[in-house]
Amino acid sequence: IAHHEQAIEMAEIALDPNIGASPEVIDLATRIKGAQDPEVELMTGWLTAAGEPVAMDASEGHDMSSMDGMMTAEQMDAMSALTGTEFDQMWLEMMIAHHEGAISQSETVKANVSNADVLALADQIITAQQGEITEMQALLQG
Repeated sequence: IAHHEQAIEMAEIALDPNIGASPEVIDLATRIKGAQDPEVELMTGWLTAAGEPVAMDASEGHDMSSMDGMMTAEQMDAMSALTGTEFDQMWLEMMIAHHEGAISQSETVKANVSNADVLALADQIITAQQGEITEMQALLQG
């Protein structure tokens, strides 16, 4: 959940008009936020229904940078300080790394979980984020 929440935070930064992200990055950020918001709600619902605590997120001051693909607070601050094409490049590079981490985590879930709903979500995340990585790599190559 914390991993998805950081992707949503990164998307929201890209959507800030003061950043001046390109229309392509804005479109991608909008789609990422739109896909991951409901996934966070779904996973939170599963944890709540199972009587499990909902994981802490990075915004609560916990360092999540050791999780695959998670950005440090310093990386997030550095990205947030950029604008225009410099922002686009760093955002795309960071989101690619972030998505690669999500794919790795989803592969781990698939190897260790038998719940059909969880497996379906892991497959959905892998498929969607592999497609977005391809799109982001193309944007970086211009």
